[in-house]
Amino acid sequence: MAAIQTFLDESGSERVFVIAAYLATTEKWTAFEKRWAEILRSAKHFEAANDEARLLPFHMTDYENRQPPYDSWPNDKRVQVICDLIDAINDSVDSALICRMPLALFEAAIPPTLRGGKKFLYMACFHSIYIGLLGVSKLNSLGRMPLFLDRNREVCGHVLDIDKQTRGLVPEIETYIGSLTFDNKANLIPLQAADILAYEAMKNADNLVLQNGKSRRSFERLNRKRYGYHDHDEKSILELVRVFMSVRGTEEWRTWFEERER
Repeated sequence: MAAIQTFLDESGSERVFVIAAYLATTEKWTAFEKRWAEILRSAKHFEAANDEARLLPFHMTDYENRQPPYDSWPNDKRVQVICDLIDAINDSVDSALICRMPLALFEAAIPPTLRGGKKFLYMACFHSIYIGLLGVSKLNSLGRMPLFLDRNREVCGHVLDIDKQTRGLVPEIETYIGSLTFDNKANLIPLQAADILAYEAMKNADNLVLQNGKSRRSFERLNRKRYGYHDHDEKSILELVRVFMSVRGTEEWRTWFEERER
């Protein structure tokens, strides 16, 4: 069985928070990286560095908001590049996992004093992704699947804690999910694909919360036949509280949880 590598990213708005992961074999990611670089090279997606033109990583949020270098791109170029990048994703990835959390639901379920800033939000979504990855790896006998994430101080701190706790809660994870690697999107090109997935999943979830009937063409272009979704609701949030309490429960959590259960 070919080795599978997983690349994860996050995205959020005022209404939703999303963690998304793309899975593919090492061989497919290697071919993908070459194709991705060719697309960006053709689009002259460079920056000057030491008198040389260095290829820039693609950032979906900057692209959408027409921040440099995308502010000078004509519309036909914008459409062509994003279509080419999405087609490269469709032709390369084996599957995807997406966890979506409506923030209004989260804020209604978890009182501010128990959220730990964004910590519980990250825990809820990353924990769900881990359980999904465990299921995929076990079903397909994939062995230990390495995970790759963007080198972001806030994310890194949360994920390392979540990783430790989740492995303690579910010992099987140690058998099927390998080490975590943090690096920037310029060095780990598949993270740029995960960035697009997280952003598109966030915008789609945003539209669902707003009930505006809108759907982005870029989201529709993604081949989602092998995507798996976990949408948190109040029940799943409370179930996670119960799980996390088994590892590190506090009287504050316990009192709140018992009141919710009455």
